[in-house]
Amino acid sequence: MKKNKAAEYKDQGNIYFKGGDYENALQYYGKAIEIDPEYRDAWNNIYVTLLKLDRTDDAKKCKEILDGLEYKPETPMKNVADRPYKRLKQVLAVIIVVLLALSIIMAALSVLGWVSYREIIPIAPEKYVSDMMNTTISGFINLVSPS
Repeated sequence: MKKNKAAEYKDQGNIYFKGGDYENALQYYGKAIEIDPEYRDAWNNIYVTLLKLDRTDDAKKCKEILDGLEYKPETPMKNVADRPYKRLKQVLAVIIVVLLALSIIMAALSVLGWVSYREIIPIAPEKYVSDMMNTTISGFINLVSPS
């Protein structure tokens, strides 16, 4: 309940801020932090408003307070857009770890002499790529040429 009232005061302060009435905006932001002293969004708005009023000393003090507060979004929905990216980062991290492990294993096997790229590609790699390209190109020409 008190969070809702603090948010209402902050929203009212935003209206005054958008209208250029920075002094009234500060009053409403102040009411919001009286209700919830750790209301980071209200502190941020106070900071910006103080900068608009060229009250840099007060803004610096406000910034120190703001830096000490933990960020807590107003609504859980603010983080919804980040969720797929968090999952993607986790998946990519797993893939990178697996590829790194495979490369370490291949390097170890190569050092031990158990695996050689010559065994995997018995001819020179340049020839293999060249043969593959020629086969692909000739197959494409056969596909598109009229019979």
